[in-house]
Amino acid sequence: MLLELFKRYHHFLCEGYPELILGEEPPLKTIIEEKIITIAPMIPRLRKEGHQDPAILELCFQSMKASTAPSRFLFLKGILQEHFHGDYLFLREQGTLSAELIRLLGQSETLFGQYPISEGEIFSAELRQALIPLIADFLKPSP
Repeated sequence: MLLELFKRYHHFLCEGYPELILGEEPPLKTIIEEKIITIAPMIPRLRKEGHQDPAILELCFQSMKASTAPSRFLFLKGILQEHFHGDYLFLREQGTLSAELIRLLGQSETLFGQYPISEGEIFSAELRQALIPLIADFLKPSP
């Protein structure tokens, strides 16, 4: 079951947090292992309560996801899709959307630091408004 949780959470992170794959510290494997260590005590408790393995797997996975910070990558992707739809479609069709979003993440680190999220919250409207001009500049063709 722990291996299945590892695989599911790895897939979840790869889809919504590709910057973690490229990050050097901590390694993605360590992030996943630490998350599994925190939820592992749930498994015997859930079994004792009569839950079957598929339900335990889902409950543990949902717990892992719930304690994961919101995805900056998906937040930027949503802004790009909503406010710069033509550029979004172009990048997606060219197969460069994820790579460009990762580059954009690097350029927006300062703004994400200026507008931290509180526990249980999503990114603020102020952050969204601050990111829109940064994204517009990012998308401008180089002279």
